[in-house]
Amino acid sequence: LDLYFRHSKSSRYIKLLRHYGLSFAPFQFRLYFTQLEHHSSPYFVQEFVEKILSSPKRTKLIALWFTIGAFISLIFYVTTPIYLLHLLLSEFSSTFLSEKQNSTPKSETIQPSYSLRLLHAPIFLPLHEHINAGITPVLPGLNLPLSHMPIFVAVLIIASILHEAGHAIAAASSNVRVTGLGFFVFAIYPGAFTEVEPTELDRCSCAQKLRIYGAGVWHNIILAFFGFFLLLLIPVIFKPFYSNNAGVVVTGISPRSGLYGQTGLQLGHQILRVNQCKVRNSDDWFACLSGKISTNHSIGFLAQYRAVSRMTASEDKVARSEGEVQCCSEFNVTNTTHICFRYLSPIKKSTTQPPTVQKPIFPEFPDFEAEFGVQKRQKRATDLKTRLLSLNEATTRQPNIGNLKDDSLSSIDYSHACLPAMQVTEHAQCQILSRSSKPFSILPYGYVCVVPALYNDTILLRFQVKDQRKPVLFIGYLSEPLYLVGISDLTPPFVPWWIPRIFELFSSYLITFSLAMGVLNAVPCYGLDGQFISNTVVNYFFQNLSASLRRQIEKLITFCGTFILCSNILFGLVKSVAY
Repeated sequence: LDLYFRHSKSSRYIKLLRHYGLSFAPFQFRLYFTQLEHHSSPYFVQEFVEKILSSPKRTKLIALWFTIGAFISLIFYVTTPIYLLHLLLSEFSSTFLSEKQNSTPKSETIQPSYSLRLLHAPIFLPLHEHINAGITPVLPGLNLPLSHMPIFVAVLIIASILHEAGHAIAAASSNVRVTGLGFFVFAIYPGAFTEVEPTELDRCSCAQKLRIYGAGVWHNIILAFFGFFLLLLIPVIFKPFYSNNAGVVVTGISPRSGLYGQTGLQLGHQILRVNQCKVRNSDDWFACLSGKISTNHSIGFLAQYRAVSRMTASEDKVARSEGEVQCCSEFNVTNTTHICFRYLSPIKKSTTQPPTVQKPIFPEFPDFEAEFGVQKRQKRATDLKTRLLSLNEATTRQPNIGNLKDDSLSSIDYSHACLPAMQVTEHAQCQILSRSSKPFSILPYGYVCVVPALYNDTILLRFQVKDQRKPVLFIGYLSEPLYLVGISDLTPPFVPWWIPRIFELFSSYLITFSLAMGVLNAVPCYGLDGQFISNTVVNYFFQNLSASLRRQIEKLITFCGTFILCSNILFGLVKSVAY
């Protein structure tokens, strides 16, 4: 449309563009304020600065404010390129060593860390990727959910305006006229810019120039701290409307997780337990997944041997595929939650020595086929819930199983049964024992300890969800719910769960992008604040050298900073697309 109206030489359209300072370019829109001038400076900036400078105390405060900003920007001017160079060298080394690493088998399991408790990252990445990912460009639909776009754009607008307002106020306070303020949209990314009188800027001292150039960096860092404090205050603000210590609410699930989908966790699900570990808040959630839930493959569940034996597979029907045992092929199973469990058959006792009968801690199954999901036309059980003991009752009535060590038996020593994980995981936990262990008879008479037959570092997890009759079952790595599921402590009794989530996302994006905007602007790169900071620093420290030599030094520093920054962005872009 812009090309059409310009080609047709529409006078109204051209006047409109000139009056409002509008301009269009490929993938870009600009709005430039030059007509709102009052005493050669935009009136709102001028009036604000005049009010501040009307008092000598305020003048000293604003000078101190931007002096601190100049000092902070100098720190980032030096440290940020060094850190980016470290990331770049790490990327090169990991690329060259990738072939050797790929040839060496290693576990995919990510080691949990409590430091992730401080990460409310809106983009779900494992912790080690957050540390080693370098600069990752934000690509909507790829590493930024499209539903987050309004918040993302709002944060960029706020951060850009505050950044440029810092430049404008610092310039006006140094008696440098602000000739214009502008806003632009490049593709979907908004931004802002400030223009000052160049001759007046050249007459400023190095300290004044650093205050002006570093003001944007300083304001972005302050805005990031504001977002951090806002994030800390969210539980306090919403405490009257939400409950604490009543579970955790699922606020996000990465599509890369096996928990994503209709049969997995859903947004707004309130999780009360993970396996037999009670979850009251996020601390319990991370404690359960990081330590209390063991990846020891000798931990299982008590089940009646009489029922288990009916679903025990023949040895020739047991197959192993990708570390998981398959033993359900010979059974007409109608329930998709059936998986293969391994167990040790109880020792047959002599007929001359009757066994000591113990009171079962679980009721007997009245119908084995119906209980374990085997198809049977005559009759099927209708209410398993009334015949299964609750978790708390089972825990209080079970015998002392103790922390007994597994003898690391091979899979040949075990029998394998196809059992419904939904029902089995409701039973009390136990530890599978070898026949050579003295306390083998410690299991209740008539019961065996069945363990999920998983040999690839995966684990069976059972998520108990509030107001859901069936739990959510998951077989996979512990790292998935740890890193690919977002949770919140604020459980809603009647208010929608997503309201505090919006504030959390806003605060998180404010911290992330405002800090990134400030820190990266300090890099000596073409087009960024660091380029002008570099010019000021070189002219101050090398003032005894000729002007041409100072320009060469400045160009060298700026070129190196540009190369380091662009290389990091390129690596991050490739990793984002290829991941």
